Amino acid sequence: SYARVAYGRTAVPMPAGAGSFEILSGYFKEYAAVRHVHYAARAASELQPVGPADAIRSIEVWTYPEALQYCGIRDPRTPLQAQFSISFAVAAMLRWGRLDPTVYRSPQFEDPLVRSLERAVVIHEEPDWTGQRAARVRLVRGDGQAGEAFVSAVRGDASMPWSQAALVSKFLTYCRGTLSSRRAGLV
Repeated sequence: SYARVAYGRTAVPMPAGAGSFEILSGYFKEYAAVRHVHYAARAASELQPVGPADAIRSIEVWTYPEALQYCGIRDPRTPLQAQFSISFAVAAMLRWGRLDPTVYRSPQFEDPLVRSLERAVVIHEEPDWTGQRAARVRLVRGDGQAGEAFVSAVRGDASMPWSQAALVSKFLTYCRGTLSSRRAGLV
């Protein structure tokens, strides 16, 4: 329960006739981005990272309609826009191998290779995935080598719950630079 994970306390029983509490429908996200971005980001994370010397022929993403409705932002100029950008998430994953708060700060946010990769991403809507969350990412390098990954579940989905150890690790990682290791460990 949330009370146990967040506060180390015993869960408070629900009063009779209270129905359900929406907090029980909550989830923890793996990446520092809106949930619709996670599927393409996870698929991109399964491909080989891209370095400055790599020539890229194409980066294609197929995703579900709702993801494009909310996260089709191109060439994001602010960190908030980038958190709603499938193309930025894919580019950051291919460049840095992560989509954590650091990719939204200087110098990573303005990185020329991330920006170049983001412009190269072509996003396709997969209408057959209406009502289903999924993404497929295909990367073709200059030498013709191609890689492709498909993801239909990400950590935090009902089918892929977080372990307590993974949640604690994420919390401690995200606290770096804000809280001391000792202080973060007390929470």
